[in-house]
Amino acid sequence: MIGSGVREGGRVRARATDVAPTLLYAIGLPSSRALAGRPLTSLFSNAFVTRFPVREIDRYGSRLLRAPPRRGQPLDEEMIERMRSLGYVR
Repeated sequence: MIGSGVREGGRVRARATDVAPTLLYAIGLPSSRALAGRPLTSLFSNAFVTRFPVREIDRYGSRLLRAPPRRGQPLDEEMIERMRSLGYVR
């Protein structure tokens, strides 16, 4: 990493799951406790970490388990039927 607030020549042992929390931290957004990784603060200068402490939230929201039912107009349904008959839609 390079840029303002990044420690020069910093190396760290990390997991792929640490990338998202680290990027969220770098742009000033809180990391979710539900994420598997952790922000790699050792990549940043002491001044940056002091000025911008790690912030966390429980989660960003609930997952949508299933899509809401679609409500189309009769013309939409007719068009879908035409596309189905031509093999474009199953």
